[in-house]
Amino acid sequence: MTATPRLSIVIPTFNRPDLLRRCLETVTLHSPPATQVIVVDDAAPNRVVVDVVNDFPHAAHLRQPRRLGFAAAANAGIRASTGAIVELLNDDTEVQSGW
Repeated sequence: MTATPRLSIVIPTFNRPDLLRRCLETVTLHSPPATQVIVVDDAAPNRVVVDVVNDFPHAAHLRQPRRLGFAAAANAGIRASTGAIVELLNDDTEVQSGW
């Protein structure tokens, strides 16, 4: 049985794979162990988001059926999260040590 994560990080994104990749790299480097990471794909074209997320096995990919905007994507990620604390990050965020 897996313990409930203390921290869930929700990252809404649309068609900015380069920024998302850097965000996930820094989140991976500086997040506590067992952090839940949910990337909410706001119906980006092709596979640009899922291809990035697949490079980060600890991150989950949640795809919106159609583009609904940042707030709807954020809310979908929050609903899917299970952590006691939910952190919402923009896809252009680069977290640092101690954030």
